[in-house]
Amino acid sequence: MNEATKEIGITLQPNMLVKNADMRQSTLHLTSLEGSVTANSDFSNCQFIDVKMENNIFAGVSMEGSSMRYCSLNNVIIESSEFEGLIINGYNISEIIRGMEQLQ
Repeated sequence: MNEATKEIGITLQPNMLVKNADMRQSTLHLTSLEGSVTANSDFSNCQFIDVKMENNIFAGVSMEGSSMRYCSLNNVIIESSEFEGLIINGYNISEIIRGMEQLQ
């Protein structure tokens, strides 16, 4: 296993406070972060695969270039955030919202 794919021993668990984390280019798989607060952290170019994130708060977090698979986004609220190029199940959400705004 080379350095780029090395697994590290960080225990992620529910109800955590994560601040100023540099998680760029990481893969989170079969992990639970339920009820956690993540602030001022960088999750750019990460993969979230089958990760439980119910009742989480993300504030000041970058997920640019990241992908999510087998995740629930039920009851998610996104406010005061950038979403240019956001794709959900093949649909460009930013284009859909722009179209809706033009109709109003």
